[in-house]
Amino acid sequence: MVSDYRPHKSSMKITTHEESLQYDYSAQHNIEEKKRVTFNNIIIREYRRALGDNPSVTFGPPMSIGWEYGSERSISFEDHNEMRRKYNFGSGVKILSRAEREDLLLLEGYQIKDLRNAVRDVMRTQRARRTTVNNYEIFTALEKIAERTKRRLKHVIIRRVPVINDVGPIRAISARE
Repeated sequence: MVSDYRPHKSSMKITTHEESLQYDYSAQHNIEEKKRVTFNNIIIREYRRALGDNPSVTFGPPMSIGWEYGSERSISFEDHNEMRRKYNFGSGVKILSRAEREDLLLLEGYQIKDLRNAVRDVMRTQRARRTTVNNYEIFTALEKIAERTKRRLKHVIIRRVPVINDVGPIRAISARE
């Protein structure tokens, strides 16, 4: 029988201790320094604001970005970074107050009843999550009791199966029949 076994080729460039001592690591480092990534332009899209559904909001309606976008503009990477430093954008995340979110959503064309419905949905979800957290300990305790009971019943049932002449429980049951 002919074996199809072929030893795998090593991915290591340096395989022995002697090679390691003689290898010029600085030459490899210079090659890696020449590899660079550069950015030229950044395209910025301005998306519409949308009434959101995130239950993490503390007060008022949640707001998110919509699928539609309006204007699109291109700006150089350097200009973008300069603008970020100049206006101190930081991470770009701004937390809006309840009133600011309501005003912006009303400007987008949402009605007061839409905002109220969104707030009700958020409150319902928050209530459900609180209930889950509050009931977690109860369900965990019940699960532990159920597992313990299962183990004890299994232990009791195994003890009650008769063993005749060291034949074992299965043969003992079939011997009765």
